[in-house]
Amino acid sequence: MPKTARAVYLLLGGAAVGLLCSASAHADPTILAPGNTDNSGDAYVAQLADTGQLPSEFYVAQYPADIWPKEPLRMDDATNIGADVAESIYDQVANGRPVTCRGFSEGTAVCLKLAQRRPVNLVLDGDPYGSTGFFNNPLAQAVEPVVNALGIPTDLPEPPGTVRNYSKYDIWANGGPQNVVGLINQGARLDEHSVQNPNDPHLTFVRDGVVNNVYDVDGNPVVNDGLAPEPPSVDQINGL
Repeated sequence: MPKTARAVYLLLGGAAVGLLCSASAHADPTILAPGNTDNSGDAYVAQLADTGQLPSEFYVAQYPADIWPKEPLRMDDATNIGADVAESIYDQVANGRPVTCRGFSEGTAVCLKLAQRRPVNLVLDGDPYGSTGFFNNPLAQAVEPVVNALGIPTDLPEPPGTVRNYSKYDIWANGGPQNVVGLINQGARLDEHSVQNPNDPHLTFVRDGVVNNVYDVDGNPVVNDGLAPEPPSVDQINGL
């Protein structure tokens, strides 16, 4: 029988860092890693709830979600802290169960770092690291040493089985295959860098074992409004 939903905090080292909301005695746990400046995860939790995707048992890896120089911490340091918190949560709640780490934006780096330490399923919202991610754009790669020097990790591999969700117009998640015109068009639509509603029309393709769910496709995942075409290297394309 489902239990009444409840909320409690995990205590790690005396500090409350993980919020649990559970509605089922048989759910598998999900660790949520929020994006830039959403240290508490409240915004990410609200977006998942609004789109009907909030798991019945979840824990928020609360961390200082900074990106220097906008905020005090370098992104690599901030996401290392986030991965430490997520790892501690995993060790407390897994108990032999499958665990999913779901992250948004900066939080996707937290999930990818956790996946290097613990066996987790990955769901990434708006991540820049996949095959279509911004960090795979030739223009971004040309300045990669400078970006890395600023503490922004640009090379976090995504293991097969990872699920990516993003809008076609999300410059961070889908800036990789774009030309300059495409990047300008995406840069004018930064609000598309957000959690997508799974009930909205989307195209799904699998590349290198990673599932890509692309929203706002308008008949094609990339070619529209001056955006450059997607390189023809997908393994599978399913459904429009």
